[in-house]
Amino acid sequence: MSIYIDPEIAVSLRGYEAPEKLGFGTAMAPVMFRAIWQDGCWSSGELIPYAPLTVDPAAKVLHYAQSCFEGMKAYRTSEGELHCSGPK
Repeated sequence: MSIYIDPEIAVSLRGYEAPEKLGFGTAMAPVMFRAIWQDGCWSSGELIPYAPLTVDPAAKVLHYAQSCFEGMKAYRTSEGELHCSGPK
C-alpha cells in the first residue's frame, strides 16, 4: 500500500513546531490524512495540507445531531432565567 504525499506538505510544515501541551481540537497540525470510502473499501489515502472538509448535506452525522435537539424546548421562568427541557 502506498500513500500519496502532496508536495505542498513541505510548505505547510515549514516553521511548524508542535506545542508542548497537546489537546484534542486545540492544537491543529498543518497537514491531514484523507482516505475515500468507495465501493465497500477505503482508498490508500493521502497526506494533504490542512483544509476545510466537504460534507454531503445528507450525511448521517448532520441528521443525528439534529435529532439530539428534536423535541427540546426552551422557556423563561418567572424570574427571567432560561431553562431547557427534552422530550419526556
